[in-house]
Amino acid sequence: MAPEVEYLTTLLKEGQPIVTTGLVLQELLQDCGPKAASRSWSDSRRACVLTPDRQDHVDAAELRNG
Repeated sequence: MAPEVEYLTTLLKEGQPIVTTGLVLQELLQDCGPKAASRSWSDSRRACVLTPDRQDHVDAAELRNG
């Protein structure tokens, strides 16, 4: 299991807050197989979804480009 998946799984099991963006949430749900979709949707409903603005995307690109 990838470290990111292990970390997310741990947070979910511990009831820790999850914060993400709509795009990342969509990607997570799309990558679920049919068997995991129901549980993933239930877990994802606990997530706080942030809506990045234009500047957030510009800043993210600058971070990525170093």
